[in-house]
Amino acid sequence: MKRKLVTVDAETLLATPMSKTMFIVDGLIPQGVNVLSGAAKIGKSWLMLWLGLQVSQGFSVWGMPTMHCDVLYLCLRIHKDELKTDFSI
Repeated sequence: MKRKLVTVDAETLLATPMSKTMFIVDGLIPQGVNVLSGAAKIGKSWLMLWLGLQVSQGFSVWGMPTMHCDVLYLCLRIHKDELKTDFSI
């Protein structure tokens, strides 16, 4: 099924009311695709595993409420055996 390209001019876009931003972690992580970057070996993967666990269980993050929802964790650089070991700790 082909979708027709829909264009919107700037005037229409500016006149359209914006929807409220939904947050996964209140005021910190908006709903949608997010990227975390930083230096190597500072704990980014562990942080995201922990955040995913907190959100998937509806627990707060640093005192901020979370939107209890499903979490998709994409780990594109770690071998599955290493990830399995990480999950078992």
